[in-house]
Amino acid sequence: MPPSTLAIQGAGHLAAALVEGFNRANTAPVSIYNRTPNHARDLAGNFPALKVAEREEEFDSESCPLLLVVPGRAILEFPDDRIARWRLAGRVVVSCANGLPLQWLEERFPQIAWVKAVPTVAASVGRSVTLMAKGVSTPDSNYRDIRRLFASIGSVVEASTDEEIDRLSVVTSCLPGILAAILDEFALTQGLDETEIRELLIESALASMVWAKEQAVPLRQLVASVANPGGLTEGGVAAIRQYLPPVFAQLKEAMDRHARQRRRRLT
Repeated sequence: MPPSTLAIQGAGHLAAALVEGFNRANTAPVSIYNRTPNHARDLAGNFPALKVAEREEEFDSESCPLLLVVPGRAILEFPDDRIARWRLAGRVVVSCANGLPLQWLEERFPQIAWVKAVPTVAASVGRSVTLMAKGVSTPDSNYRDIRRLFASIGSVVEASTDEEIDRLSVVTSCLPGILAAILDEFALTQGLDETEIRELLIESALASMVWAKEQAVPLRQLVASVANPGGLTEGGVAAIRQYLPPVFAQLKEAMDRHARQRRRRLT
């Protein structure tokens, strides 16, 4: 098998989504390493172009970009011998750990070319919105190569600061779960069964998002265009405007609190 174009450390749900997305985009071969080898082997069973590295030393010594889909604490605790191998191989290392500032990585591991990239689980279907930022010592050519990799599984938005990535990732990374939870609650309220959820609710939600994107006008204008006076939609929208703002204020407070706790754990 030819040399890998990308190496991924981690085999959780985001890593699995990235593997599937890169497989769809024919970004092959891709290497993978995980502390629990069986998880990586399970992924490789579904994607033949995925090369499972059995030994950490072998995995570290590849020359392709290294994508770290692991918790931020795990990145900060990598031993010096691993970092030395990455440096010797001339690797560009990409951190996907949300909430772990690029500046911290560059201070903790100097002489490593770092990139921060926060993709989403929608990478599995080629629709990720990936937030990216380039480290100070990362060559532009290497950064462009990595940007192209992420562009193959969706769109890329470049951020100028870690704070901007953290703020925007609440939208990009968290929205799949939050939106699914909202739709689930709506389905429960309407008494929909699983078939109706799949064939009616999700299809209608998908069609509505495509319609909203193609209209290219503010969301409030879209609401006004479909909420006819005296209609069901108008009544539903009025209830949303009345009751949802405090709910979303609580949601923001809870997520901000979690972000602060995560930052404290990392420091």
